[in-house]
Amino acid sequence: MLKQVFSAYKSLAGGEEPTLDPSPSYRNYIDWLAAQDYSEDERFWKQTLKGSRRRQGLATDRLSTGSHGEVVTHEELGLQFSVESTASCRALRGNTD
Repeated sequence: MLKQVFSAYKSLAGGEEPTLDPSPSYRNYIDWLAAQDYSEDERFWKQTLKGSRRRQGLATDRLSTGSHGEVVTHEELGLQFSVESTASCRALRGNTD
């Protein structure tokens, strides 16, 4: 999707009409998603977040009630991207500044 957004932006910035390939069906995406094995992803994130400290006192003003009456809280996690990751994102959109 980001490739399509950047492609359309580049076309519009150049004064051209954007042309996009047809998007795959949402049903195919859902089928693909359901067939994925997330065990390796889960191991990765557990290892990556291992030892991270939970912030205390966050989300106290954002308590809500779930569909079964349970209290649901929301937390935020800040991430910093490496110089290499940032450069890759910029290269994807054609910007190397």
